[in-house]
Amino acid sequence: MTSDLKINLGQTEKNRINLFLESHISEKNSQLNTAAAYKIDLLQFQTFMGKIPIWNASLRDIEQFLLNISKRGASKSTLRRKLSAIKQYLAFAKSERWIKTNPALKIPGPKKELTLPKVLSELEVEKLIKASYSYGKSEFETSKNAAMVELLYCTGMRVTELVSLLLKQFLAIPDYILIKGKGGKERIVPISKDAKLAVKAWLKYRDCSQKTKKSKFLFPANSRSGHVSREVFFRLIKKIAAHAGLKSSEISPHVIRHAFATHLLTNGADLRVIQSILGHSDLSTTEVYTHLAGSELKTLIELKHPLAKSKSRLQ
Repeated sequence: MTSDLKINLGQTEKNRINLFLESHISEKNSQLNTAAAYKIDLLQFQTFMGKIPIWNASLRDIEQFLLNISKRGASKSTLRRKLSAIKQYLAFAKSERWIKTNPALKIPGPKKELTLPKVLSELEVEKLIKASYSYGKSEFETSKNAAMVELLYCTGMRVTELVSLLLKQFLAIPDYILIKGKGGKERIVPISKDAKLAVKAWLKYRDCSQKTKKSKFLFPANSRSGHVSREVFFRLIKKIAAHAGLKSSEISPHVIRHAFATHLLTNGADLRVIQSILGHSDLSTTEVYTHLAGSELKTLIELKHPLAKSKSRLQ
């Protein structure tokens, strides 16, 4: 492979890298500096690959690239980040069906420390939801914004699941919503009274517009997909957060999903129920919320456990 750092990348490959980065920011709540570092890493890998696009890299290509970087004196943390960038880019390429397998998964990486996402308090979520009812240039916009934020928090669904909701998924079962998750798996999740009212209010505006009335999507948009994109909603939620007086850099759709699960847990919900609602295939994924809610759970047990108020048997 070439090591010429001045290689002229094709616009298509640049667009694919940018598409991955936008998706990574919106889905994973990645910080902008992390995304910028990933972009540098991926462009460096593309330079190494020469005219072969990086999504077509082999296991040997990736190993050789990392070996070359290591010989130049790169630190272990730098190597970890570059491997992570490649793994996640190829995972995205696989999800987009550009490739069938992700060869980077065969390269063992160092164990990651448990990283806990930002947790919004119930008061902060309340402020965010309230702000969604007043943010927008028209009643059409504010009603849509409120419906999306209400649904996001009351169901804990992924941002992709939210923006791509079909109208029939909302109308199918009274007081519930049918969510189509990863791998096409479906789950039925109850919706709150406020969320239901917000969506019904939005539908009145939606059905009054000829541009949106005929759409199959609950939240139509003039986009390639026909619905609001993940990236557009990611930017929107940050604007609503700023409107609510919250720190927008700490707010994302994924953070709200975490808040939903954590608040359920701290209020006594069973972990397996939360797993089912979130659409996690593995309980260990849901168990991160036991760490997020640790102090709250301790307080809950101290206040609510039937033996908490009884005198100690050791006294």
